[in-house]
Amino acid sequence: MLEQILKRGPFHSGPLSIWRIENFGSAIPAGIRIPDGLPELSDDDETPPPMVERGDGSVTLHFHDVGRFRIGFADRKITAFDIAPDTADCVIEHILNDHIAPRLLAELGALVLHASAVRFDDRIALFLGETGAGKSTLATSLHQAGQVLLGDDAVTVTRTPEHYLAQAVYPSLRLYPESIERLIGAGATTAPMADYSDKQHVRLATRPPVTEPPLPLAAIFFLSGTTADGAPARGVEVQPLQSTLACIKLVEQSFTLDPRDPQCAARRLAQLSQLALAVPAFTLSYPHDFSVLARVHAAIADALNAPVPAMPVSHQEKCSQ
Repeated sequence: MLEQILKRGPFHSGPLSIWRIENFGSAIPAGIRIPDGLPELSDDDETPPPMVERGDGSVTLHFHDVGRFRIGFADRKITAFDIAPDTADCVIEHILNDHIAPRLLAELGALVLHASAVRFDDRIALFLGETGAGKSTLATSLHQAGQVLLGDDAVTVTRTPEHYLAQAVYPSLRLYPESIERLIGAGATTAPMADYSDKQHVRLATRPPVTEPPLPLAAIFFLSGTTADGAPARGVEVQPLQSTLACIKLVEQSFTLDPRDPQCAARRLAQLSQLALAVPAFTLSYPHDFSVLARVHAAIADALNAPVPAMPVSHQEKCSQ
């Protein structure tokens, strides 16, 4: 199973391709202890945040009722152990690809956002939001309308002298059955994401290669089902977002291996502050209704084609402090 995971996930190519994965199953390697007080597995569709334990040259992520994953930086090896006997293979794949890979990239210095990435010709737009905001559904609908879905989970963002570049960590897509039925149809190729979730991995007929190069980042959209005053959205609305607020939202939607590490937190905040100043950000609010998606597409296109407004100096200073 691990060989298949390596072939189709973020460990197949790119900076994580040099890492090895070893699975001890339910066994516990010698010298490793299991701490008390692990987080419990919730009933929602996502694996809860793991408990992070730092060691000498390693970090161990403890997922309650699932297993443990030790990240060794000296030997570049991820060791899975104490895996519950009834854990499905798809859960291990989900944890490695969607939880460990983006956190590991962030620990190695990359800026990694929890976002869906869609290519519009030769540039990329990112869609961010809380769990259930509809990032994957919107990205899929854009793909079906002629754009290119690059990934719906983790995106690395890199600064260059000319602009910011964005690249999906790997070409993932996970959808609920209703979205699959409404957007793709009965011919969709699916596989379970995890045995505790109704979401399915979806393989689209036309997808970019895993190694598609990074492209300029044109805009960042924060999805919301409510308007600016907190009322439920009844129409489609796109509003420019001040860089100060964008910076705060980016912090909430970025990956980190250990939130308690002050050096990594400071580095991430500096990276996100610069990003918020350089790339236009918008709030995108609309009702969760498949019938409005065409109007949402038009609003996104208008925002991408609009002149970039100048950012007041006061906003720049606040975000960079």
